[in-house]
Amino acid sequence: MNYSKTLHFITNILSLSVCPNRRVALKRQMQDGSVDWERVLQVSSEHLVLPALYVSLNRAKLLDVLPSDLQTYLEHITQLNRIRNQRNLEQASEINGLLNSHDIQPIFLKGTAHLLEGLYTDLGERMIGDIDFLVAPEKMVKTADLLVSQGYSAMSVYSSENFVSTKHYPRMIHKDKVFAIEIHKDVIQKVSYRQLDYSQINAAKRNVKGYFLPSYTDLLLHNMMNTQLNDNGFILSSLNLRQKYDFILLSQFEKPITVIKKFKHHQLTLISYLVKSAYLFDEVEQLEHPKNIWSFWVYWLTALKLKYPKPFKVVTGVTFLIWRMSRDLSLAAEYLPQKNKRTRVLKYIVDSEHRSIYFQQLFNRLKSL
Repeated sequence: MNYSKTLHFITNILSLSVCPNRRVALKRQMQDGSVDWERVLQVSSEHLVLPALYVSLNRAKLLDVLPSDLQTYLEHITQLNRIRNQRNLEQASEINGLLNSHDIQPIFLKGTAHLLEGLYTDLGERMIGDIDFLVAPEKMVKTADLLVSQGYSAMSVYSSENFVSTKHYPRMIHKDKVFAIEIHKDVIQKVSYRQLDYSQINAAKRNVKGYFLPSYTDLLLHNMMNTQLNDNGFILSSLNLRQKYDFILLSQFEKPITVIKKFKHHQLTLISYLVKSAYLFDEVEQLEHPKNIWSFWVYWLTALKLKYPKPFKVVTGVTFLIWRMSRDLSLAAEYLPQKNKRTRVLKYIVDSEHRSIYFQQLFNRLKSL
């Protein structure tokens, strides 16, 4: 199985809940010995969808087709994640109660919001890195102070001078808690891209069992924009199956193309995400999209990227370096006229340790592409 076939095999399993007619063909494929399970595990692990793979197979009653040791392994991973996600809900409950008692209404985002929503049929289905929630911009610092009083600490220093450009307060951790937390005042990094802002999300928020969550429209928009804009998925043509699996599930509540047309911002960027999703999760009716030159280009670029992953890795790496140099130069131009920021930048340039960290981070990012 090459990379493209492996990815499509995984997405066919993940989409069984919305395309149950695939079950017969998948079972036949799994029985004929053509599946490279080692490759499937490797790619699924890289995309953080191993538990979702197990849950989908279990729900479709296809686990018995797998080798017994593979069944045991997937069940073990999912059970560990189930326990971890239970702690996520407990921690979210503590945060919600604390903030509500001080007249702050956190709006939970991404994976934690989906758990609270009940988006998944199994608590262990989604792998989650941290707890993200949105608060009113003017209450971000107060929220951080409240959490500090409960034993949380920031992993870096917050500067009020950077309030406008800041998307969230520095990541916070607690020695007795599993999950780090991010207090957002915005969900999009670049200021000029923030059409999906606190006021829009807050106006349409839903109360689900005592927790505030974004509307389905805003969950879909955040899913697309976080990948395409925050994570540079549009520039780098990257794929993230965990995000796209959430996208498939959310699309059952509202059609993405309807959401995109109503939003009226970043149309080509968002349609690109939709087309890539439709290519990976073919036959999912909710992923209908315009058939034009742009969608044709994105479709075939995605196909070529999957068919020839190594050459495209080089192209992606060069693209990333050009983008990173452009970004860093623009930041330097912004900071140098300001004395306090200029001093801080020069310290980073002069300090060999900081230079080493910078280039190591650059190398790690290139390696992960």
